[in-house]
Amino acid sequence: MYEALTWVDASCYSSKSEGVRHVQDRETKLAALDAALARGMTDIEAGRTKPASEVFDRLEAKYLDMAKKTEQ
Repeated sequence: MYEALTWVDASCYSSKSEGVRHVQDRETKLAALDAALARGMTDIEAGRTKPASEVFDRLEAKYLDMAKKTEQ
């Protein structure tokens, strides 16, 4: 927390409360990212994955089909 307060003190915010709010927003976003990464790691460990080549092939077919439809 000390590091965050130092960061707020050294910044160009119009008030400390604005700086603190920014730090809190950033911490909230980082916590959400950490949770998403944890869910992803759990999926990997449980074998709930697909090979990248399979995913890319499916996406390529999907977008080629979409492109053909727009050409008509």
